Amino acid sequence: MTYIPLKQVLTPPINPTINSLGQLGNAHVCFNDLGVHQLIHHWLRVHACMEPFIIVTYQHLGSLYAVFKLLIPHMRHALAINAMARESLISAEGIIECSFTPGKYSTEMACVAYRDWWRPEGLPEYLIRRGNGST
Repeated sequence: MTYIPLKQVLTPPINPTINSLGQLGNAHVCFNDLGVHQLIHHWLRVHACMEPFIIVTYQHLGSLYAVFKLLIPHMRHALAINAMARESLISAEGIIECSFTPGKYSTEMACVAYRDWWRPEGLPEYLIRRGNGST
């Protein structure tokens, strides 16, 4: 018995109503994905999580250290960029709240993602979670 693969080309439906509903659904998915990407993956996991490290590096690492010199190009304008983003992009009634799908819940969505992102970092909770501590 020989196997003959089926070659099928998928095209949009002939009925324009069905086609427009598919495009509308695709647009909703894309806009929701854009909101999650910009708020969670870009702002929270790139900009916001690096601020404490930048501040500590400037406060406690001398400018003569090689690590400091390697990090400076990456950190030079990050705090200023984050401050401007807080003012115009992620503030209440900012650009993101006015134009992204989550609307007024975008900041709350980022806060929930931040809360769920971090594991318990305290030593007793960490040991119990790994099965090494007493319950």
